[in-house]
Amino acid sequence: METPPEKLNTLEAIEQTVRQKVLQHVSPEIGVFLFKQSQEQPKEEPENGDVV
Repeated sequence: METPPEKLNTLEAIEQTVRQKVLQHVSPEIGVFLFKQSQEQPKEEPENGDVV
């Protein structure tokens, strides 16, 4: 859904719109990407036996 141009008349309105779009569209995709990456990487054991 596009934001009407009349709602983007101040820097504050632009920032709020961008933040909302990032939360709606980008953040979920980042979460999926990072989850898939973590599933593909083997867990590494600490070299000196310390618990992390």
